[in-house]
Amino acid sequence: MVDQFINQWGKLDVFVWAVGQTSDTITRRITTEQWDNTIQTNLTGLFYCLQTLGPIFKTQQTGSVLIVSSLSSIQGTTGQTAYAASKGGVLSLTRQLALDYAKDKIRVVSVCPGAIDTPMLRIALGGTEQENEELVQDMGKSHPIGRIGLPEDLGNAVSFLCSDKASFITGEFLNVDGGFMALGAWAAGMESAGDE
Repeated sequence: MVDQFINQWGKLDVFVWAVGQTSDTITRRITTEQWDNTIQTNLTGLFYCLQTLGPIFKTQQTGSVLIVSSLSSIQGTTGQTAYAASKGGVLSLTRQLALDYAKDKIRVVSVCPGAIDTPMLRIALGGTEQENEELVQDMGKSHPIGRIGLPEDLGNAVSFLCSDKASFITGEFLNVDGGFMALGAWAAGMESAGDE
């Protein structure tokens, strides 16, 4: 994949890792297969890609890597054992890669999206179109900004972090979550409960 890309375009300006798989199982019920598959997909695959890109970055001496993590990497989520562990590893790897690639002038950053209104989210909700719309609206009430995110909210943050305007930012992560983590999940739950 890397060889084909470099042959066609000559260099790699931005590499975005936007991979996420979850097992949706609590710790005592998760199988070894579910654990391994989630860790391999979300974390190990990233390591292999960036290890392969290392020589390209060394030659180029320019570029940026953006890794999509998750709020679950910062705060646990019920039923997300392997997912939270893999995305926590992604944040640790972000910091480590930023140090490893700094001498090659490569920046490495992460975003931690909150709830983003995508087809994947709506499918995960599992209801009818009307039921899912109501659930999305309810989710929005738990965010200080009053709604869940739109794909372009995340896209704009990614675009900024990959641009020259963020040339002095590396080894960091940005929550794109409508203030959800600033409020705190416990407080968000209490506030939404009090609004009913």
